[in-house]
Amino acid sequence: LIDSITQDYTERSAKTIKSLIEETEECMICLHKITRSNSIWECKQCFSIIHLECMQNWLTESSNSLECPHCRQEDLSIRNIGKLEYYCFCGRQRDPKDNLDLIPHSCGEICGKKRVGTNCPHACSVLCHPGPCPECPAVRDQKCYCGKRTTSVRCSKINTEFSCGQPCGKLLSCGKHK
Repeated sequence: LIDSITQDYTERSAKTIKSLIEETEECMICLHKITRSNSIWECKQCFSIIHLECMQNWLTESSNSLECPHCRQEDLSIRNIGKLEYYCFCGRQRDPKDNLDLIPHSCGEICGKKRVGTNCPHACSVLCHPGPCPECPAVRDQKCYCGKRTTSVRCSKINTEFSCGQPCGKLLSCGKHK
């Protein structure tokens, strides 16, 4: 059953989903299990999942007031330490209700986040999930270095230049040779 739920997600997301369903995911601060009934916080950089209360205490007691305790990256979404709130993974729903038919801590809606680190214009199309969004399934055309050939590549791979293997015919900077 878990495999059918996680098939559309990245390997990392699938592993996290499985551990959340089985309640084997551990909070890196208190080392207790994260259950469906716990409010959580997820780092936007490294995707670590932490009990919301533990994260609140970390932010209050730490001199690294806006940093994730795992990756130490600053999370600018934490504006006011006194107002850390529980949201689903896609950030659409505050205090998501537990539903055994959904991924724990998920709103059950389409994620809709922009794929970070790509030039993909398509929003994530899988259900609200922990971890990074999967590669875009769309296929687009990509030209080779010289522009003579076009090939179909996954949308997330656009701007990964390739060579068609043919001489391009462009004039070199010397102005004499191609």
